[in-house]
Amino acid sequence: MSTWQQHVLLNWRTNDRNNGSKSEETPREGLGEINHTSELTIDFGKLYNQSDYSDIELIIESEHFYAHRTILAARSEYFRALLYGGLRESQHDNHTIEIKECKAAAFKILLRYIYTGQINLGKETEDTLLDLLGLVHQYGFEQLENSLSMYIQSILSLNNVCIIYDTACLYELNNLREHCALFIDSHGSEIITTNEFLALSPEALSSVISRDSFFYPEIDIFYAIKNWHDYYYLSQKDQWKPFDSIVSKVRLTLMSMIELLKIVRYSNLFDLNHILDAIDIIHAESNSAVTVNNRTNYKNYRGRLRLNENLATKAYDAEVIEGERYFLNYFLSCGEVQQYLLDGEVINYDLDRGYTRHLIDDVHHICVKLGEPSIINHIKLLLWDKDTRTYSYYVEVSVDNRNWTRIIDYRLYLCRSWQKLYFTPIVASFIRVVGTHNSVNKVFHLVSMEVYYKRKSFAIVGDIHAPIENIATIENSAIVSEGVSRVRNALINGDYQSYDWDTGYTCHQIGSDGIVIQLSQPYVVSSM
Repeated sequence: MSTWQQHVLLNWRTNDRNNGSKSEETPREGLGEINHTSELTIDFGKLYNQSDYSDIELIIESEHFYAHRTILAARSEYFRALLYGGLRESQHDNHTIEIKECKAAAFKILLRYIYTGQINLGKETEDTLLDLLGLVHQYGFEQLENSLSMYIQSILSLNNVCIIYDTACLYELNNLREHCALFIDSHGSEIITTNEFLALSPEALSSVISRDSFFYPEIDIFYAIKNWHDYYYLSQKDQWKPFDSIVSKVRLTLMSMIELLKIVRYSNLFDLNHILDAIDIIHAESNSAVTVNNRTNYKNYRGRLRLNENLATKAYDAEVIEGERYFLNYFLSCGEVQQYLLDGEVINYDLDRGYTRHLIDDVHHICVKLGEPSIINHIKLLLWDKDTRTYSYYVEVSVDNRNWTRIIDYRLYLCRSWQKLYFTPIVASFIRVVGTHNSVNKVFHLVSMEVYYKRKSFAIVGDIHAPIENIATIENSAIVSEGVSRVRNALINGDYQSYDWDTGYTCHQIGSDGIVIQLSQPYVVSSM
């Protein structure tokens, strides 16, 4: 630095010091940050498919694409291994590489994305999108794969869902696969009659019809499988595989005896012994007395799957078929008044109204009939809770109102208020709640019932929920049943800040009694 520069710098610092040293003030937020990524993207985009400065030429279906080794390698692990992994293509004197088993139209879109990070999916055909999805999966563009899968989910239709489902199965794209499966579940009666259904691969077809939620008359499913069999066998004799793995997914026990004997038997698709076994099961169940079992389902029912929707509502044609309503000092039968149990009212109830009841004995219970056989894994019950009374009960479900499966058994536990019951998925048309104990009298009172299939994961030990969240809270209907406090339930109200010697805590005299928290229902817990 020259003497003149040193002199100017010294005067500048002196003036700053005399003027309050504005240079020492904190710069405005963001003033020191420069973000010109938009220009960078534009400049990189100028290199897309340009022969200038390119060092590699890719040939796909006789179409030539110009690119740069370093850019391809930086954007994709696949290209990094191909171009710098010691393979023949990694030799720098090899300027031309032919890529086979790839569609030029799809690769052109992907190459543009590599250089610009942008794609307009709305302009592309469905076939091109599926080809692109295959390339994206092969080359390891995970973020693009997720975005592309989400877009494809939004354009599902009766005409394309089968081929998209096949593609999702092939590339093990679980989210897209499940979304397609749900779409097929909802539109199966139309889809199984389309030519697209006949084009499903054996693996995809087996996956579709094995779902409990593929809820259609089994004889219709049988006809669809037979049509697929005839089409597939005639069109691909050279690739024909044994049909047993697909035929075994047809649930013969869900057909009538006439259908089995007059239709299925003459199709020659099923072993006669399998048909006779199905007839035995159907005959045994139709002639048996009412039974109760634990998770045994010989008939392997199918049911409607509605995610996160309360099925116990009038909108879904649910109704209470057993139980008494209490209304203005009178007990009325199911059809005489509004069905309180399913009306969603969980605030305005008392001793005079707003609940359904049954006498606690060996005969009575409360039963709800759903609008159709449905797959469920979660039930919410509200036990009458205007005082501290407790109840015991169990819950059973059935498809035919004859053969019952017990899914919850809380006869040995004291329960109160909201019951959040989780269990492995099961098909049900009827749900009955049987009260076995009331700490005050011999009547079981139920205010509300909600029935769901929930996607959330949950753990069950036996038939008891093992929660991961705190269940000793007011929101989860816990109460402090023993202990001294100025504020009721201060111990579990979630306030960890506002406490002193006068309030905000629960206590007991040492050597006498203790502090007891009563949870609303039994839980399996491992920490507190």
